[in-house]
Amino acid sequence: MQADKINWFRSAAGYIDAHKGKTFIVSLCDGAISSENLEKIVSDCILLNTLGVRLVIVFNGDQRIQNKLRLDWAEYKGKKITRFSQIALLSEVIGSIRNELEAIFMSHSFHLPGGKKEILLTSGNFVKAKPLGVVDGVDFESSGEVRKINAFAINRQLDTNAILLIPPIGFAPGGELFYLNSDEVACKIACAVSADKLIYLSKVSGLLDQEGQVISEIDLSREKEHITEQNLYKFCKEAC
Repeated sequence: MQADKINWFRSAAGYIDAHKGKTFIVSLCDGAISSENLEKIVSDCILLNTLGVRLVIVFNGDQRIQNKLRLDWAEYKGKKITRFSQIALLSEVIGSIRNELEAIFMSHSFHLPGGKKEILLTSGNFVKAKPLGVVDGVDFESSGEVRKINAFAINRQLDTNAILLIPPIGFAPGGELFYLNSDEVACKIACAVSADKLIYLSKVSGLLDQEGQVISEIDLSREKEHITEQNLYKFCKEAC
C-alpha cells in the first residue's frame, strides 16, 4: 500500500509542478451548484489552490432563482429577460448562494493537512456590465452582458493566493445592476487574464455531436455546425 502511494505521488508530481502558478477559471453552472457533489467540487478547488493554482470561480444562479422566487423567466433567442422589478430579488438570491459557497469553503479548509493553511476568499466589482437593451423589439430590461473585466484587480487578488468568487451580476457605470450569463462572464475573465484553463462544470457531459457523443478535441479552424452545445462552444472558442 505504501509503495502504491509513493508511485502515485511520483506520477502526480510532474503534473502538480506543471500547473503551479497557472490560472484556472471555473464556471459552476446550474448542474454544479445544485449537485450533491458540490462539497466535493469545493474540496477539489481548495486542493488546487493549495497546490499553487490561481483560481477564479464564477457561479450560476438560474435554477436557484427560479426555485426560490418561482419566476416565470421569459427568454428570447436563448437569453433570459430579467424585469426591472425582479433584479433586487435576484441579487438577494445571488448573495445567498455566495454565502453558501463561502461557508462550504471555510468548513472544508479545516480539513487541510495540519489545518494550518487559511483559505482566502474574495469577491468584488471586477465585472462591469452593460444592458442587452432592445433586440427585435424585445426589451431585456435588467438582463445585461459584460462591458469590461478589471483584469488588473483580479490579478492583484490572485497574487495574494486568494480564490475569487464571481457572481453573475454586474454594475453599469451609472450604477444600474444587471443579471449576466455566467458562462459569458467566465469566458470574458479567461480572455482578460489570459487564463491557462477555462473549465465549465454543468449538467451536460461536454460538447456533444449530433449523435450525443462527447467531442474530446476540436479543430477551431473548422466550423462545427454539428455541435449541439453551440453557446458553450462559442465561449470556449472565444477563450482559446
